[in-house]
Amino acid sequence: MLKKEDVQKVARLANLCLSEKEEERFSNQLTAILDYVSKLSELNVDKVCPLFSIEKERMEMREDKVEKGLELSEVTSFSENIRDGLFVVPKIIE
Repeated sequence: MLKKEDVQKVARLANLCLSEKEEERFSNQLTAILDYVSKLSELNVDKVCPLFSIEKERMEMREDKVEKGLELSEVTSFSENIRDGLFVVPKIIE
């Protein structure tokens, strides 16, 4: 069973506010998902070829051309949070 603390951490990382009831429900659901995924590791896939693409026919590739992009001033004009030519974003890693 997934611990309540694990569910709270995932919810915090996903920026979600969960009630006690939701934490309990998600704990049960996530535990069931993880149990199912662990069962997949028991399958014998020695004779199964890896799947590289679901497309039956080869996709047409476009020519790779270098094109002029936007100027820095054009890009930074879309935001007010610019410092030293870089976008300032909230810290997301603890």
